[in-house]
Amino acid sequence: MLLEWPVYHLFRLNGMTSSETVSATDTLHAAETLALWESCRVDDAQQHIDNANAAYERELTEKNITQRIENTIKKIEKGKLTYREVLSDVYVCGDSLMAELSVYGLVNGNHLMAKVSANLKDLRENLPMIQRVKPKILILHYGINAISSKKGRDQQFADNYRKLIEQIRESCPKTRIIVSLLFPVNTSIARDKRFTVVDQFNECLKQMCSELNIEYLDNSSLEEQCREYAKGDGIHMERDFYTKYWGKHIIREMRIYK
Repeated sequence: MLLEWPVYHLFRLNGMTSSETVSATDTLHAAETLALWESCRVDDAQQHIDNANAAYERELTEKNITQRIENTIKKIEKGKLTYREVLSDVYVCGDSLMAELSVYGLVNGNHLMAKVSANLKDLRENLPMIQRVKPKILILHYGINAISSKKGRDQQFADNYRKLIEQIRESCPKTRIIVSLLFPVNTSIARDKRFTVVDQFNECLKQMCSELNIEYLDNSSLEEQCREYAKGDGIHMERDFYTKYWGKHIIREMRIYK
């Protein structure tokens, strides 16, 4: 039985519009696809159509979200929106690399639980607050104060981290938990041997997130900016790193927009 489906939709699914020139190759592909569907059972052919339509709708949705994200960033750059407004649902727990986010205008002060030299014991102490607030989005950033080149220390850290995240997830099942991976370290300044295993620590954290089925924020793409805006210790970052780059990195990678 022949199923009629406008050839236009075949072109549409290949990213073409009605105003674009249809090549002989495109026409042949459409004809071959229609011939294939003509030989299918009705139910099978309809499933092909439904799948194609669903894929097209997902593509449109993805393009729309991407555009809204970029529009949000443009509004921040033009002063029409602030990071605090865009990240109003975000809470952050972490160490000294997160401690100034409120001062830099990225998050509200009462949404920030971070301090110098913080480690997982500090996250454990913050659990009651997290469990009480039940934030919509929670970014966790720990690890630089625990980093070590000693064998197995990375896995030990990830195992302890996992236990705390599991407690958060159990008490806050609707919270979107995001693990921010360690920032690249400028090892030409920070010469301590332990900072050479940042990537190794991050791989353990990625594996942990994969097994827990939670998101992680990979900061490795900002390596150049981390070198440029590193403070004198090669570890901590200047204000401009956060306001010019990391805030936008969060918005893009975590797909947050207004």
